[in-house]
Amino acid sequence: MKLEPNIGAYQKQAIVVSAQALQSLSVLQFSQDELQDYLREQAERNPFIELSEPERPAAPPQAQPGAGGLSPRDGGFGGGASSHAGTDIDSVALLREAQISLRDHLRAQAGMTFRDPRDMAVAIEIVESLDADGYFRRDPDEIAEMLGASQARIEAVLGVVQRFDPAGIAARDLAECLRLQLQDKGRLGPAMRRLLDNLPLLAEFGYSRLARLCGVSLDEISALVREIRDLDPRPGRRMDAEPTLPALPDIVVNRQEDGSFAIELSNQFLPRVLVNREYYAEVKARSRDKDEKRFVMDCMQNAGWLVKNLDQRAQTILRVAAEIVARQEQFLLHGVEHLRPLNLRDVADAVGIHESTVSRAIANKFMMTNRGMFELKYFFANSISASDGGEDFSAETVRHRIRQIVDAETAADVLSDDAIVDELRGAGIDIARRTVAKYREMMRIPSSLQRRKMKLAAQLI
Repeated sequence: MKLEPNIGAYQKQAIVVSAQALQSLSVLQFSQDELQDYLREQAERNPFIELSEPERPAAPPQAQPGAGGLSPRDGGFGGGASSHAGTDIDSVALLREAQISLRDHLRAQAGMTFRDPRDMAVAIEIVESLDADGYFRRDPDEIAEMLGASQARIEAVLGVVQRFDPAGIAARDLAECLRLQLQDKGRLGPAMRRLLDNLPLLAEFGYSRLARLCGVSLDEISALVREIRDLDPRPGRRMDAEPTLPALPDIVVNRQEDGSFAIELSNQFLPRVLVNREYYAEVKARSRDKDEKRFVMDCMQNAGWLVKNLDQRAQTILRVAAEIVARQEQFLLHGVEHLRPLNLRDVADAVGIHESTVSRAIANKFMMTNRGMFELKYFFANSISASDGGEDFSAETVRHRIRQIVDAETAADVLSDDAIVDELRGAGIDIARRTVAKYREMMRIPSSLQRRKMKLAAQLI
C-alpha cells in the first residue's frame, strides 16, 4: 500500500456551542443558592457587573395573589420576580439566619461548666467528635493520647458532657442514649435497666420474654416500652451541627378569587444584576492598548449576556411552571389522588422548547402551593394503566393508594402484596405484583409478616 499526500476539500458537521449558550444552559439549571454563588463570582470577575442585594422586609408581608404572575398556559413573561412571596418564605429566611448549631450550644455549656483548661480542652474535643445524631463514637484512648490526658480524665469529662442539654447527648450507643434520657427524667429503675440491657428483644417484639427477664408483668413491660418509645434516639438532630437549610421556592402558586391560579417567580432572595454603563464608558475612554480595549469590550459583552440569560431563565421557568400547573390543576384542588401522569415531552411540546430545556428548568427548583412545597420533578410521574381503559394513573397516586390500604389494615387483616394488587385492580388500577412490591419497598413499608408482628405488639402497649 502506497501512501501519498492528498490535498482536497471536505465537509465536516460539528456542533459549536457559544459561551453565551453555555452560560444560558448553566443558569437555567442552577438552584437559587447556586445562582447566588454564580452571580457573586461573576461580579468579582467583571468590573461592569454590580449586584444590588435584596432588602429583607422588617415584618413579613402577607401573600398577594396574582401580582405580576402568569396564569396557566399564558405564554408571556409576567413582570419578573415577585417581591412578596409570602409569610412562609420569610419564615424560611429567618430560620436560615437564626439557626444555632448543636456544637455551639454544647460549647457554651462547657464554657459555663469547666474551670480547668485541661478539662475544657477534653470537653471541646468530645463535642467536636460527635456525629450528626449526637453520639460519641470516637475511641477515648485516641483523645487521651492526643491531649496528653489520662483515661480517667477523659471518662470524667465525658460523664459531665453527657449531662448537658439535650438529654442523651454524647452517648456511645443507643442503650446509653436512652439510659441518659431516662436518668434525666428520674425514670431509671431496676426493671428499666434490665430492659435496656435487652434492647434486641424489644426490636423483635419479644414482650413475654422481656417481662420474665425484667421480673414484671406483661402490662408493666408494656408501660416501660411506652416510656422508651417516647424518647429520642437521635438527640443531636434536634439542633443539627450543620443545619440542613430548607429549600427556597422558585415558584409561588396562589389561587385567586375567580378560581384560577396565579404563578409567580420568587426571586426575592436573589441579588439584582446591574450593568454599570457609565463606568464602562469611562474605562473604555482611558483604554489605549489593544488588549485592554479587547478586555473591556469582552467584559461589557459578558455583562450583557448575563442579564439576557437571567431574563431568559425567568421566562422559561415561568412558562414551564405554568404548564405544570395547568396539567396538575386537579392535584392542586383535590390532592395527590388526582396527580396526573406527566413527562418532559408533554411540557416541551406545549411550551415549544426542547425536552432537555425542560429538564434543566425543573432541576433543583421548588414550587410553593396551597398543598405545601414540592420539587418540580415531583409533578413528573410515570403512568400506570387503568384496567377499564380509562385515564391512566400517575405512579405517585398509586403509591398513595398503597399507603392508604396499608394504613387501614388491622392486626387481624394484614394484606399480602397479592391482596393489595386485588384491591388496586378493584379500584381500576392495572398493576403487577412486582410493581406493588417495588413501590412498597420504596416507601419503606415492611412486608405483611412484619406488619402483622408490629400491629400485634402495638396492641400490647
